[in-house]
Amino acid sequence: MLGGYGSAAWFKATGEEDGLRSFATGVQAQLHVRPRRSIDPWFGLGIGYRVFSFTAAGQPTSVHQAIELPRLSIGVDYRASYMFSVGPYVSADLALFMGEPRPGQPGQTQTTLASFVGAGLSGRFELFGTEPRPRPRVTGY
Repeated sequence: MLGGYGSAAWFKATGEEDGLRSFATGVQAQLHVRPRRSIDPWFGLGIGYRVFSFTAAGQPTSVHQAIELPRLSIGVDYRASYMFSVGPYVSADLALFMGEPRPGQPGQTQTTLASFVGAGLSGRFELFGTEPRPRPRVTGY
Protein backbone atom coordinates (compact mmCIF):
# COMPACT_ATOMS: atom_id res chain seq x y z
CA MET A 1 0.00 0.00 0.00
CA LEU A 2 1.17 3.52 -0.73
CA GLY A 3 -0.47 6.32 1.21
CA GLY A 4 -0.13 9.37 3.37
CA TYR A 5 0.03 9.88 7.11
CA GLY A 6 -0.45 12.70 9.56
CA SER A 7 0.02 12.99 13.29
CA ALA A 8 -0.29 15.70 15.93
CA ALA A 9 0.60 15.95 19.61
CA TRP A 10 -0.05 18.63 22.23
CA PHE A 11 1.74 18.65 25.56
CA LYS A 12 0.79 20.94 28.41
CA ALA A 13 3.54 22.05 30.78
CA THR A 14 3.07 23.24 34.35
CA GLY A 15 2.63 26.93 33.52
CA GLU A 16 -0.49 28.50 32.05
CA GLU A 17 1.25 29.57 28.84
CA ASP A 18 3.83 26.77 28.55
CA GLY A 19 3.39 23.99 26.03
CA LEU A 20 4.82 21.85 23.25
CA ARG A 21 3.26 20.99 19.91
CA SER A 22 4.39 18.55 17.26
CA PHE A 23 2.89 17.96 13.82
CA ALA A 24 4.07 15.51 11.16
CA THR A 25 2.88 14.59 7.68
CA GLY A 26 4.33 12.53 4.84
CA VAL A 27 4.05 9.50 2.60
CA GLN A 28 4.72 5.89 3.42
CA ALA A 29 4.61 2.44 1.90
CA GLN A 30 3.15 -0.44 3.89
CA LEU A 31 3.60 -4.17 3.47
CA HIS A 32 0.43 -5.95 4.59
CA VAL A 33 1.01 -9.54 5.66
CA ARG A 34 -2.64 -10.73 5.35
CA PRO A 35 -4.33 -8.03 3.24
CA ARG A 36 -7.76 -9.64 2.74
CA ARG A 37 -8.14 -11.20 6.19
CA SER A 38 -9.95 -9.79 9.22
CA ILE A 39 -6.66 -9.44 11.16
CA ASP A 40 -3.88 -7.92 9.04
CA PRO A 41 -0.40 -7.17 10.51
CA TRP A 42 1.66 -4.62 8.56
CA PHE A 43 5.05 -2.87 8.41
CA GLY A 44 5.62 0.64 7.08
CA LEU A 45 8.48 2.80 5.82
CA GLY A 46 8.04 6.48 5.05
CA ILE A 47 9.47 9.96 4.73
CA GLY A 48 7.91 13.18 5.94
CA TYR A 49 8.02 16.70 7.33
CA ARG A 50 7.76 17.67 11.01
CA VAL A 51 7.09 20.98 12.80
CA PHE A 52 7.91 21.22 16.50
CA SER A 53 7.06 24.30 18.56
CA PHE A 54 7.72 25.28 22.16
CA THR A 55 6.07 28.11 24.10
CA ALA A 56 7.38 29.35 27.45
CA ALA A 57 5.86 32.09 29.62
CA GLY A 58 7.28 35.47 28.69
CA GLN A 59 9.18 34.08 25.68
CA PRO A 60 8.34 34.12 21.96
CA THR A 61 7.23 30.82 20.47
CA SER A 62 10.15 28.78 19.15
CA VAL A 63 9.31 26.90 15.91
CA HIS A 64 11.57 24.19 14.45
CA GLN A 65 11.15 22.30 11.15
CA ALA A 66 12.60 18.93 10.21
CA ILE A 67 12.65 16.20 7.60
CA GLU A 68 11.76 12.72 8.88
CA LEU A 69 14.35 10.26 7.54
CA PRO A 70 13.07 7.49 7.82
CA ARG A 71 9.78 6.82 9.59
CA LEU A 72 9.33 3.17 10.59
CA SER A 73 5.97 1.83 11.74
CA ILE A 74 4.31 -1.45 12.65
CA GLY A 75 0.66 -2.15 13.27
CA VAL A 76 -2.25 -4.56 13.10
CA ASP A 77 -5.46 -3.72 11.24
CA TYR A 78 -8.87 -5.13 12.04
CA ARG A 79 -10.99 -5.15 8.90
CA ALA A 80 -14.40 -3.74 9.85
CA SER A 81 -15.62 -3.94 6.23
CA TYR A 82 -14.07 -4.59 2.84
CA MET A 83 -13.26 -0.86 2.50
CA PHE A 84 -12.37 0.17 6.07
CA SER A 85 -10.00 -1.15 8.73
CA VAL A 86 -8.80 0.17 12.08
CA GLY A 87 -6.09 -0.89 14.52
CA PRO A 88 -3.21 0.04 16.82
CA TYR A 89 0.23 1.07 15.58
CA VAL A 90 3.65 2.15 16.86
CA SER A 91 5.99 4.42 14.89
CA ALA A 92 9.46 5.86 15.29
CA ASP A 93 11.42 8.30 13.16
CA LEU A 94 14.66 10.21 12.95
CA ALA A 95 14.06 13.92 12.40
CA LEU A 96 16.78 16.04 10.85
CA PHE A 97 16.37 19.65 12.08
CA MET A 98 18.37 21.99 9.85
CA GLY A 99 19.30 25.60 10.46
CA GLU A 100 18.85 25.51 14.23
CA PRO A 101 20.41 28.47 16.09
CA ARG A 102 23.47 27.60 18.16
CA PRO A 103 23.11 28.32 21.90
CA GLY A 104 24.81 31.63 22.71
CA GLN A 105 25.64 32.23 19.02
CA PRO A 106 22.49 33.59 17.34
CA GLY A 107 24.24 34.26 14.02
CA GLN A 108 25.32 30.63 13.52
CA THR A 109 23.22 27.56 12.84
CA GLN A 110 23.64 23.83 13.35
CA THR A 111 22.02 20.61 12.16
CA THR A 112 20.36 18.54 14.89
CA LEU A 113 19.19 14.93 14.78
CA ALA A 114 16.28 13.93 17.05
CA SER A 115 13.98 10.94 17.32
CA PHE A 116 10.24 10.76 17.90
CA VAL A 117 8.26 7.69 18.99
CA GLY A 118 4.50 7.50 18.86
CA ALA A 119 1.63 5.08 19.27
CA GLY A 120 -2.01 5.37 18.43
CA LEU A 121 -4.99 4.12 16.51
CA SER A 122 -4.99 4.22 12.72
CA GLY A 123 -7.81 4.01 10.24
CA ARG A 124 -7.42 2.94 6.63
CA PHE A 125 -9.83 3.43 3.75
CA GLU A 126 -9.42 1.39 0.57
CA LEU A 127 -10.57 3.69 -2.20
CA PHE A 128 -10.43 0.94 -4.81
CA GLY A 129 -11.50 -1.93 -2.56
CA THR A 130 -13.71 -4.61 -3.98
CA GLU A 131 -16.18 -6.67 -2.05
CA PRO A 132 -14.85 -10.22 -1.75
CA ARG A 133 -16.79 -12.91 -3.54
CA PRO A 134 -17.98 -15.83 -1.45
CA ARG A 135 -15.90 -18.96 -1.81
CA PRO A 136 -17.58 -21.82 -3.64
CA ARG A 137 -18.54 -24.64 -1.31
CA VAL A 138 -17.63 -28.19 -2.15
CA THR A 139 -20.19 -30.68 -0.93
CA GLY A 140 -20.10 -34.43 -0.75
CA TYR A 141 -22.50 -36.69 -2.66
